[in-house]
Amino acid sequence: GHTDEVSSVACSPGGDWIVSGSWDKTVRIWDQRSLEEICCMKGHAQRVTCVAWIGDPTREVVASASEDGTIRTWEMSGRELKRFEGHTGSVTSISCSPIFLDRFASASEDMTVRIWGISSGKQINICRGHTDKITSVAWSPHGHRIASSSMDDTARIWCVSSGHEITRYQRGQSFFTMLVAWSPCGMIIASGCSDKTIRLWSAAMSTELYRCEGHTGLVTVNSVDCSPNGLSIVLGSRDKTVRIWQQDCWKILQSYKVHSDRVASVACSPDGKMIATGSWDKTMRTFNLTGTKLHAQKLYQGHAGYVRSVAWSPCGKLIASGSEDKIISLWSSGSNPGKVRDLIGHQEPITSVAWSPDGALLASGSWDMTLRLWEVSSGSEIRCFRGHERRVTSVAWSPDGRNIATASWDRTVRIWEVSSGRCFKRCFIELETAVYTSVAWSPDSRKIVTGSDQGSVIVWEVSSIKPLKLNNNSRTRTAARMVTSVAWSPDGDKIASGFENGVVTL
Repeated sequence: GHTDEVSSVACSPGGDWIVSGSWDKTVRIWDQRSLEEICCMKGHAQRVTCVAWIGDPTREVVASASEDGTIRTWEMSGRELKRFEGHTGSVTSISCSPIFLDRFASASEDMTVRIWGISSGKQINICRGHTDKITSVAWSPHGHRIASSSMDDTARIWCVSSGHEITRYQRGQSFFTMLVAWSPCGMIIASGCSDKTIRLWSAAMSTELYRCEGHTGLVTVNSVDCSPNGLSIVLGSRDKTVRIWQQDCWKILQSYKVHSDRVASVACSPDGKMIATGSWDKTMRTFNLTGTKLHAQKLYQGHAGYVRSVAWSPCGKLIASGSEDKIISLWSSGSNPGKVRDLIGHQEPITSVAWSPDGALLASGSWDMTLRLWEVSSGSEIRCFRGHERRVTSVAWSPDGRNIATASWDRTVRIWEVSSGRCFKRCFIELETAVYTSVAWSPDSRKIVTGSDQGSVIVWEVSSIKPLKLNNNSRTRTAARMVTSVAWSPDGDKIASGFENGVVTL
């Protein structure tokens, strides 16, 4: 194997391979099951600092960065595909776009963040402003922002398209920022500092929301869910804990170590009295929530891969879990808790599970680019919906339960008829670089409203997918800020939209 210190490792999207980079200047690929070395890539002139899987997950391309100032991409066979040159110092971090699969970002000791085209090998943009070495870079979940951390004691957010600095987080002390990460919703930035503190910041404004002190290492927040009454926030973290926050004052009320590995997903029950968690330790757990106190109720075991998504049935008696092992499991949370059945059919990891309004059916989305519909009572797959060209990331039911909307990395929102499996409508992005960030059904199930990262709010008539007017215009924008949420009033007469800069429009 390696003959010097290993600096970075990363698992392939499918989980079959591991790539490692080392100070011995090599990049190596390993079989995750047998732990045998498959390939050794040589070419870097100095130490390899970080590695990552980039681009289309089906191609299995590896990127490596080095102290020699270059980033290189490799095939699984070991053949070098592209060499990315431009940095004048050691490359310290690389991050792939979650939306634009042909782009990645790199950070360097030369105090710049650079954005690259994977297929072209060319630099697309450069972000300048840091005054000392950059230690980490992370792409936002919505794909149009990049966060960076630096030894200049700041973390910064950059606009991908322009390269301009949007927000700066300044600590004002002598401890430098080592690591930066986004919350799944894209609204919160977490920074890890050399003083062993974690700070949470508003992504829209340079406001510190919370400071977590006393850790002996860095903590990554993997999952967030709100209680039904909106008063509390539940966080699942890489440090194996669940934390309960009071939303109005951003104060952590309780912290519990509940798993033996990072918490990937959390969900509150419909009545707000219980919490379900899914973890990389391949288990799901449920807890009674009394005030701010968590009381362990049940450990659910059976998955062979980490539990990516958990969801409660509308009645609160069943829980669905979707896993990296490509299996959905249904669990009873009542007086006799345990596994009810497995739902098997997806060919790739499960990304999202959602219940029908009446709780009789379950929808699931997967990296295999399909939406599947399951009968809960029998566990039978009723239909497989095909059409998306990239992985399906989330699913949502219409209030009448007759249609399902799906969002995908292919930058489309599709509407499917549950009874036939037919995709009868397709909403697509007008601008090539824009992506939909939010979608909601009207109470009468006749319209959907979408929000985008370009600041547009569009109402569509489902029967024709015809954009309808909103505020005397078919589109409304708020200083090109990203729309983070859209919702209908119960009577269907009003629409509320929330923007990343804290503005709410009605």
